[in-house]
Amino acid sequence: MKAGIIIVILLALFSIIAYGSTNTDQTDLNCDRGLMNCNGICVDIMTNSANCGACGLACSGEDVCNVGVCSCSMDKMKCNGKCVDTSYDPQNCGKCGMTCSAAN
Repeated sequence: MKAGIIIVILLALFSIIAYGSTNTDQTDLNCDRGLMNCNGICVDIMTNSANCGACGLACSGEDVCNVGVCSCSMDKMKCNGKCVDTSYDPQNCGKCGMTCSAAN
């Protein structure tokens, strides 16, 4: 009896090894190098703002995904949770929190 159980287990293991998983949904999608399978779609989690750093981790507002981290674009700075251009924003003149005077 024990030999029969062992044979069944070995046959099941051989079947899994030889034929792979029986799961056929899109989560088994193999992506090219540098891409990650996020719900059946291959994405670059280093640049994808909807999947930044990990699947489903979305950047908010004006943030962009840069090297897997949500941040402001290169020409903007994060001031009070918002991306602002300190060259033009009168409430953040040159840096966060500095108001431009009428003379600036």
